[in-house]
Amino acid sequence: MAGNKSASRLQEHIERVSTILEEYPDDVIGIVREVSRSAAVMVSEPLDLEQLRREAPVDAYDRILLHHDEKTGFAIIAMVWPPGEVTPIHDHGTWGVVAVLSGELEVTKYDRLPVGQRGEGVILQRPHIDAVPGMVDVVIPPDEDIHSIRNPLEKISVSIHTYGGLMETYNVYDIETGQKQLRETRSVLI
Repeated sequence: MAGNKSASRLQEHIERVSTILEEYPDDVIGIVREVSRSAAVMVSEPLDLEQLRREAPVDAYDRILLHHDEKTGFAIIAMVWPPGEVTPIHDHGTWGVVAVLSGELEVTKYDRLPVGQRGEGVILQRPHIDAVPGMVDVVIPPDEDIHSIRNPLEKISVSIHTYGGLMETYNVYDIETGQKQLRETRSVLI
């Protein structure tokens, strides 16, 4: 029974995101605001995604595709974070909403200064945010997109990410030089 309720909340989120994208076709700020509200509702109670915990990676995070909308392109991906796992400093190139389902994530955002301000492409670190279950964070390119995520716990953490599209590539940033390097995303399991 709990699984049906969880599946229903995920399906309701999918339907709400589809509607939001129709209502705000060119308004990224409006999309992110409304998708954030929807994601918060979706993770307001635990989702029955036990298979994610059973399939949890041993030494690196996994991306598990929950939904890809053929019409609008948006994607919903579960991320399973092993203890201590940390991403490089990276961007997405599309809007995104991250909702913490279980555990905790430490989110650190960065500002990339334009050329000519304190050096070429300098990356400045902001204070990190401790995101706990039910919390939602966003990425909005190009100014609110560079970040890193770490699981500070000694247990698995799970987050649900809603993106404006499937990410096939992303940029990784060197905080010392400000240089970026294009990489391909890890495989998304289906």
